[in-house]
Amino acid sequence: MSLNYFSIALKNLTRHKSKSITTILAVVIVVAAYILVDSMLVGVNIESKRNIVNYEIGSSKIYKKEYYDIKDERPMYESFTNWKPIVDLLDKNGFNSAPRFTFGGSLIGEEVELPFLFYGVYPDMERETFGYSDYILEGGKFIDDSGEFDIVLGVNGANDLGAKVGDLITLSTIIDEYDEERGGKISHRNEILTLTVVGLLESPNPLINGNVGYIPMNILKDENGLYIEDYVTDICIRKKGADKHALPKKSESAVVVADILKKQYSDLREYDREIEDGKKVTTEKIGYLFDNDLLLVDWSEDASDFIKVANADRSATGIFILLLLFLSFIGINNTMLLAVMDRTKEIGMIRSLGMTDGQVIRLFLTEAFLFGFIGAIVGTIIGVVLNIFMVQYGIDMTSMMQDIDGTYGYRFKGVMKSAWSIKAIVIASIIAMVSAVVSSIAPSRMAVKKSITDALRFE
Repeated sequence: MSLNYFSIALKNLTRHKSKSITTILAVVIVVAAYILVDSMLVGVNIESKRNIVNYEIGSSKIYKKEYYDIKDERPMYESFTNWKPIVDLLDKNGFNSAPRFTFGGSLIGEEVELPFLFYGVYPDMERETFGYSDYILEGGKFIDDSGEFDIVLGVNGANDLGAKVGDLITLSTIIDEYDEERGGKISHRNEILTLTVVGLLESPNPLINGNVGYIPMNILKDENGLYIEDYVTDICIRKKGADKHALPKKSESAVVVADILKKQYSDLREYDREIEDGKKVTTEKIGYLFDNDLLLVDWSEDASDFIKVANADRSATGIFILLLLFLSFIGINNTMLLAVMDRTKEIGMIRSLGMTDGQVIRLFLTEAFLFGFIGAIVGTIIGVVLNIFMVQYGIDMTSMMQDIDGTYGYRFKGVMKSAWSIKAIVIASIIAMVSAVVSSIAPSRMAVKKSITDALRFE
């Protein structure tokens, strides 16, 4: 018997319109939700990565290897002074550099003392490498090399401290350094500075809008400051003229910077770190080691903690979608079971006319495929239409994000926008159709279990 399965299956769908619409609607919701949520996460991830590169790290970074190994502790004693030849070499080869001295401490306002993260910076180099100096609020300015004891604060941190432009605040910190007289042991000294707030920073990156302060390096060097001389803890690197709206291209990757450094540092080599996982020991490439103990790392390696969190969020979204798929699976399975029950006598009749068990099963599988196919098409259209709005306009999240400092979360504030993810659209459609067919297998097999005589007598 030759059959047009799609034609018959389509007629069966239209015979039970309410059940068919309800079942297809479940698939539509799953597909549209997957496309929209995944695209939103892709958009937020891209925006966060751009903000990390543009306002925190640059395209690559240089540390002492010992500093990088414990960088979350910010070991200021693992700093270095041989940074000027590196900066000059990179400048000649089309790269900006921003040497920094990073340290922790606290700021004391009129009524409160709060922990802060401080960056000692060279203002001109900082401006050329990063873009956050463009986001100083009206009435303020960025720090300079005039020798004044000034500081720029993140706006949220300043508000919590109760500080505004023109206020005097007190910086309290403990400087850690190697004590040569004590055999290289770490010594600690308390330091206090009185600084004038000259600017408040409100950038697209919520992390640096929080409890963060920028101080000109020249006031930190001698005994009137923190007596750190020419030491820096890291050097941030960015290609001159780099597109701030795009993630770093291969032309400014750590590989390219390493090739430039090879011109002056013949000992440059790849650095692999061993990782112990139970009894298993593996190695992973971290960056490039040169000049005995300096380590060059790419921005993606330096921001690996954020990337892991972002990937975990996408995994959590996948679990959410699986739950929705399970609900649609149940819906299709239930629809097919009811179809088998309602059409038992009809199935017995067509089998008695010569339709084989395999043909009956294929007919029900075709019906299920149409549920998934129609649901995938409609869901994709709805998901794409909604995502057009999210890509163009997004959702204003300013009020929700203003209290989030971005330390572990996404680095964006203001409007949440989506990005196009063709992969999500394809995956959602394929999963919808496959799950629809799979969910109908058991009911389809049930349709041919009864004997023809029993099926014809079924009431």
